[in-house]
Amino acid sequence: MDNLEHAQIIDKINGFLEKYQSDLSYSHGADHVRRVAKLAVKIGMQEGADYQIIEIAALLHDIGIVPLGWSRHALGKDENDFQEFLGLYVFPTIEHGDLGALIADRFLERVGYFNPQRQLVK
Repeated sequence: MDNLEHAQIIDKINGFLEKYQSDLSYSHGADHVRRVAKLAVKIGMQEGADYQIIEIAALLHDIGIVPLGWSRHALGKDENDFQEFLGLYVFPTIEHGDLGALIADRFLERVGYFNPQRQLVK
């Protein structure tokens, strides 16, 4: 599969945000993520960084919140139960940053983003 153009990967990430993060809390929802990405790109450009990598990473920076925030919807259980399940059986930590790095890498792979700099996003 060919590597996606930057605009295409941003569209795919925005689709994910709308589907899974749009109704999460104000502090971790899609609006927050987009504000962080806009600011990160602005700072990155001022510093001479690769704004495309920064934009992708910033848009995915809270992707680890999705399974934690959606646990009540998916399982009908308390979020703490799901966090305990993740910590015991899925991932050695339930820190959303660590979980997010794993999810972001797999998400980018699934949507066809094979840029060698994908590890920088992770």
